[in-house]
Amino acid sequence: MEHRVSYTVIGAFVIAFGALLVAALLWLAAGGAAGHYEDYVIYLKSGAGSLNRNSPVKYHGVPVGHVAGVGLDPNDPTRARVVLAIRADAPIKQDTSAEVDTRGVTGAGYIGLSGGSPGSPPLEVKGDAEFPVIPTQISGVTSLTTAAQDVANNIIVVAKRLDKILSDRNIESISDSLRNLSVVTSRLAARSDDLDQALKNLNATLGNTRRASKQLPLLLSQVRHTIAKFNAAAGQIGSAASGVGKTATRLRLFAPQAHNLLQQLALTNHSLDALIEELKRQPNTLLFGKPVPLGPGEHSPHGAGG
Repeated sequence: MEHRVSYTVIGAFVIAFGALLVAALLWLAAGGAAGHYEDYVIYLKSGAGSLNRNSPVKYHGVPVGHVAGVGLDPNDPTRARVVLAIRADAPIKQDTSAEVDTRGVTGAGYIGLSGGSPGSPPLEVKGDAEFPVIPTQISGVTSLTTAAQDVANNIIVVAKRLDKILSDRNIESISDSLRNLSVVTSRLAARSDDLDQALKNLNATLGNTRRASKQLPLLLSQVRHTIAKFNAAAGQIGSAASGVGKTATRLRLFAPQAHNLLQQLALTNHSLDALIEELKRQPNTLLFGKPVPLGPGEHSPHGAGG
């Protein structure tokens, strides 16, 4: 009987100890004593796949809590909503930031907190949010993983393009091009003497061009001198044209006086013609003057004596 009693006591003790151990584990998993943990929220665009419930939360490497829940943001399905249970004595400040990191080669994720300067005020709930929101930043591991994924994607794209470039048809085309290139080079080798002569002619042409280019400044100077002479002659022609214009203007002003003078000369000429005709008919008028007209019944004495 004594042995049976001792076995019973030992079994009861083991069962009680196991129950206490399970209760302690459940207590720790639930966040410890009530009122010693506070809930915070972070939003992640990537990296949430490495997290699960009870993933650790570390502040500068020191464990301060765990992940209480992971799910999609109901207001924005493109990001994950992660609830963190953090000890109430942890100094979560407004400049505290969170990032997803991984542990060792297993790739198990955890939340790493950083920042929290002494002068920064505590992080509080804003607006109608349920919990305070800790801003997130991309971790170095996530950046490397994203960069590696981008490199892998680029390698796949390059491999596909190389596969297209190195198709049987393209390889055949490259082979044909190489054969044609071989034919061309052989022909060029056969005509090497002609090529040498052509190069010599080209060098001679370039020499003539250089000599002509040396004479070009002198030619340009002569052209500029000729242009200067032409400009001077054009100026003289312009001055002469201006003088002709002034003379024409003066002639136009003198035209009315010349017209009157010509009219007077015409009248004088007409009077002289009449005088000459009168002298031809009666030359004695030059000595005796013009005869006085006779009255009725009178006779000219010159007529009677004649």
